[in-house]
Amino acid sequence: IAEWLPTGEETTVITTSTVADDKLERISWEREADKVRQYDPDFHIPTDYPVYDDDPPERRQEHCQKCAAGTAWMANELADTDVSIIPLIKGATPDERAICERQAADMDADMLALYGSQYFGVGGGGGRSALVEAVEAINVETNCMPMLVLGGLSPWTAKELPTNAVAVSGLRAWREAVEPRSSPPDAMRREYAALGAAVSSALDLTPRQAVSGAASDD
Repeated sequence: IAEWLPTGEETTVITTSTVADDKLERISWEREADKVRQYDPDFHIPTDYPVYDDDPPERRQEHCQKCAAGTAWMANELADTDVSIIPLIKGATPDERAICERQAADMDADMLALYGSQYFGVGGGGGRSALVEAVEAINVETNCMPMLVLGGLSPWTAKELPTNAVAVSGLRAWREAVEPRSSPPDAMRREYAALGAAVSSALDLTPRQAVSGAASDD
């Protein structure tokens, strides 16, 4: 990506801990913090834990608590850096989400993040309608806090999201449009700009706000 995306002061880098579950199990908070320090992004979305609707309620609650605790730990661990923390909201119910939402409020966070990709994963997570429902619920629960939706980069998804979704990111949507393994640099830039414009229109935002490149920390 670094070879053809814009660089310099106009580029904002966001990293995230939202990786495949088998990898997630092997990433300690300390290892994650070390990687963030090495990469030195502008923002980081920390300490993801898997939470699915069909998990036992006690497991969902435990993972929400771990995500919230990890977020607080990461904010303190990176306090001597210029990296800002975007809290990740986990949970299948209002009470579960409230665990992470309270942590975000305690941190005076300016933005929240939701891992939307799991709604489109293997086995089905409810798809676009379930994602929109979750974003709408968090909008109400957090009094319209701005949100970055990870995995919501498709214009068809972005146009359905509530107004609290002010930024989206994703891999599949831009890979399909840009074809980075086969297209020349000029063509990739044109397709990326076109995708940005389409998503911006769907979110009713400027292109710079709409296309967010969230990179895995692993």
